Amino acid sequence: MGELRAAQGPGAFPAQSIERLRDTVAVRERVDRLTLLARREILSVQPYADQGHPALLRALRRGVRVRTVVASEALRQGPALSRIRSLARHGAVVGVVDRLDEHMLVYDGRIAVVPEDAADAAHDVLVVQEGGVVKSVCALFDRIWDGARKPADLERPGAPSAPTDGERQILTLMCQVSKDEIGARAMGVSVRTYRRRIADLLAVLDAGNRAQAALIARERGWI
Repeated sequence: MGELRAAQGPGAFPAQSIERLRDTVAVRERVDRLTLLARREILSVQPYADQGHPALLRALRRGVRVRTVVASEALRQGPALSRIRSLARHGAVVGVVDRLDEHMLVYDGRIAVVPEDAADAAHDVLVVQEGGVVKSVCALFDRIWDGARKPADLERPGAPSAPTDGERQILTLMCQVSKDEIGARAMGVSVRTYRRRIADLLAVLDAGNRAQAALIARERGWI
């Protein structure tokens, strides 16, 4: 993105057409909001399908088409594989490539979210509404998509796996403590990390909220 802006020269884009977000929380909130507002299609290139996953599930339930590309390494990691499987079960079309350095989200072909530095996709994110740039991002997505393969086993039915030790700990704390600050302190992590792990657990259980996650976990015999 930096190279593209430099090539176009100063003043090529209106100030409001490219917005920089520097805070992880702000990035997460903007991604969730854009996902909520999407009406037709969301394009996603994320190595581990970790950005805005619960919001993507809600978009799929509303009938929004989702195409997502992930790295093959994600299929060997429990939380990432659970997220990818839950997206596929709800109708997302998943493509896999062996190596994936890019990150991008595109909403209805009008708004793109890309990192200014691909090595740090959670910070210094650009929200782009300039038509020519968004078209270029879409074209890059299409090239990646054309080279991706569809994994064969994402929708294969089977008995739910047992929870990992980490999932069991999060589930126990989520049910027993009244405040996230207390749960985070018990785990020895930040509140942000604690909440992210709860979000990962909800994705594993395909639950829309914590109460539903507890019910599903009970049905599975996890608690």
